[in-house]
Amino acid sequence: MTDKADRAIIGETTSLIAEAGIRGATLRKIGARAGTNFARLTTNHGGKDQLLATCFADVVERDLKQLATIVEEFARAEVTSPAPFLWALCEDAGGRRQTDYLVLTELLLASTRPELNDIFRQWLLRRHKILRSMAVACDIDPVALDVLGLILLMECGFAVSNYRSVTYRVLAGSGLKEAFALLSGRPFVADQAELAQHSANYFIDYGAASPAKRANGNGGTAEGRDRIVAAAAAIIQEEGIDKLTNRAIAKRAGVSLALTTYHFPAINELVVAGLRRVAEVLAASLDPDVTRDQIRAAMLADRRNPAGAAEDFVRVHRGWLQISLMAARSPKEERLGYLMRRQVGLLAYAGVDEDKRGTSVTRTAAASYALWSGGAYLVARAFPADDQPFDFGAQAQLAARRLLGIG
Repeated sequence: MTDKADRAIIGETTSLIAEAGIRGATLRKIGARAGTNFARLTTNHGGKDQLLATCFADVVERDLKQLATIVEEFARAEVTSPAPFLWALCEDAGGRRQTDYLVLTELLLASTRPELNDIFRQWLLRRHKILRSMAVACDIDPVALDVLGLILLMECGFAVSNYRSVTYRVLAGSGLKEAFALLSGRPFVADQAELAQHSANYFIDYGAASPAKRANGNGGTAEGRDRIVAAAAAIIQEEGIDKLTNRAIAKRAGVSLALTTYHFPAINELVVAGLRRVAEVLAASLDPDVTRDQIRAAMLADRRNPAGAAEDFVRVHRGWLQISLMAARSPKEERLGYLMRRQVGLLAYAGVDEDKRGTSVTRTAAASYALWSGGAYLVARAFPADDQPFDFGAQAQLAARRLLGIG
């Protein structure tokens, strides 16, 4: 095949990953869109895994080039804060480079897959090196840029579905500037009263009404459908979307395989229903049954080392990003993307001493802490325990101390 034909295949495959995820990017669909056949794709591109890996690597190179350009422009501008420059990445994620960032968020969620792990690790290591050069340029503790880099990694995953919200853009942009100022010890210049008002209107309050928990029931058609959706949601949370098959769901739900296809003729419909249920479960998990002591214990565990975080916390952050991807891909589910981002930081803020809330610890600072911890949870699991290239312990202490006033 010609280089032009190869580029067309890579382009169509990348678009398909963005639209349907790794699972939905089948060789049959790629061939139909690229105007080639299954046999040729397998012969010339080594099968699905190798073709997808090529596409992920291609997107990673574009992202690193863009980040390097931003750092170079920041250095030439001779200003003190890189936050407005780095916020451009989130603007790109919600706008002109949304396709790339849907793919990069997919890569983050699939970072432990053998065929993608090395691509992800090299992306993070090279990204880390570029951000460290920015820390040198603005003469701050490089750990502060490490923390900010993970905040950005997660924020871009939310920007793909939230960027149509002006309130989100105002708060998230201000939050990034605030996070840099707090982490670096620089002054944060903003209208605090206005920021507090926006926060009050945007973020979800701890203990606010959440979607009702659903019962599985014991019979009937509605009960069968509900059990199927509940089983799909459980598999998504425990094992990931890749493990979602009609057979696995039927076994988990205790129903016949025929019943799953009766209620959901296409597996994609079941994926969306399962993710919608995950969103409801995540919202319900913010119930005030969770005590302040439990929240603080989790934050103190983060402070020691987020690489050792409990799997429950990791699944919550994975779930948030999975919902964001679904919302970006399905306009009718857009509200769920907003719901997920509005929850970020809720538990961190609830765990802060009441006398520190407000001007001392803001809702946006708590959200920044939650974004960092989610990024740390996911990134840490992509590297062997005995070969962690990032000092998550130092990051955890700095984030807890500067963003939440702990320690």
